[in-house]
Amino acid sequence: EIKIENIHRQAMFVILQFTAAFGAVIFGVIQDKWGALKTFNLTLVIWIISIIAIFGVKPITAVVNSMGIAISVQWMFVIITSIAGMGLGATQSSSRAIVAVFAPESKIGEFFGLWGISGKVAAATGLFSLAILQSFLSFRDSFLVLALFFVAALLINMKVNEERGIETARNYKE
Repeated sequence: EIKIENIHRQAMFVILQFTAAFGAVIFGVIQDKWGALKTFNLTLVIWIISIIAIFGVKPITAVVNSMGIAISVQWMFVIITSIAGMGLGATQSSSRAIVAVFAPESKIGEFFGLWGISGKVAAATGLFSLAILQSFLSFRDSFLVLALFFVAALLINMKVNEERGIETARNYKE
């Protein structure tokens, strides 16, 4: 869509590693103050913003260039994906924390097993869904539908009562 070259892919891969690690650390600190669920919801907001920015990478680049900063669409894409990378690390760490606080002590292995398999299923179905969307929509437009998936996840998560989940896990008896 935007004709990224190997140099952009390589830079994106390296930068993503660092921004994902940065996101995991920074959001770990935020999580200590806000709690796991609120932090996870914030990561979903980062994903929504990142995906919409990827969708609008060409107009964003035009705005940045109009301010006297010369940058190509490809490098703007790398910058935007680095923000998504921060969301990636933050999402992984905060979702792991949610599982830990919602799992009864005697069932923690089962909860993490379910979390692990559901993550793999979500990754596979997400890629498959994106491929199907791309057959009906353009590659670019399919990103907007992907953003809607994240919005749906955010809306569902906003109904979860973290304190109640923690208390239920704490009081669980076999």
